[in-house]
Amino acid sequence: MSFLAFIPLSASRRAAAADHAYHRMEEGAWPNQPPSPAAWRFWKLALRSFLVIMFIGMVAFLLLSRFVYHDPEFQNPFIIIFLVILLLMVVAHGFLSTRDM
Repeated sequence: MSFLAFIPLSASRRAAAADHAYHRMEEGAWPNQPPSPAAWRFWKLALRSFLVIMFIGMVAFLLLSRFVYHDPEFQNPFIIIFLVILLLMVVAHGFLSTRDM
């Protein structure tokens, strides 16, 4: 960023910037607005649903690897417990970060 960006706008530059803003509004370009509460609720629900589906899929993968495919890496019960707790922490983080205040 150049030094000129920190110099206050002169009256003519301010007028040009305001002119540009009005021109953009006439074209139909709206300024960025925060999403509506309905959009926030949708994205929270989508994130929570994704995390639950991911958790179920990963636990199913762990159980299949252990009991069906007999993967030697997953025969240690402590590794399975550790991985399930790690997955629960990921899901809990997702739920806590999207909770309503």
